[in-house]
Amino acid sequence: MVLAFSLDNSQAQTNAEPAPPSALPVAPPKPAVRPQPRFRQPQPVFARAISDLRAAKIQLQRGTNDFEGHKDSAIQACDKAMEELQAVMKIVLAEQQKEMPPPAAQPPGQLSAPPAAQPAPAPSAQP
Repeated sequence: MVLAFSLDNSQAQTNAEPAPPSALPVAPPKPAVRPQPRFRQPQPVFARAISDLRAAKIQLQRGTNDFEGHKDSAIQACDKAMEELQAVMKIVLAEQQKEMPPPAAQPPGQLSAPPAAQPAPAPSAQP
């Protein structure tokens, strides 16, 4: 780094013209770093539907009206629909995990750690 500075400084003292921009070395552009995908709840519509079914079931259970004999079958239908939607959500989540790339050991564009410094060989005593 110091050598490069002194070379640049010597050019300035000799009033030499700087090299044309095309001759200067240019670092290659860094690749775009994509963030790792975040965990996302599978199909939020399904999660809301399960929540709504749970609320409907609670309201049916607490109510005193039998709805002309449909109360029990409606509660069972809510249970069955919640089970089916939970199974669908598990499948969607498994598919999302298959599509996600495995986490990289280190993000692209970063250099690995430098190797450990090797000790300098001991000077040999020559007469």
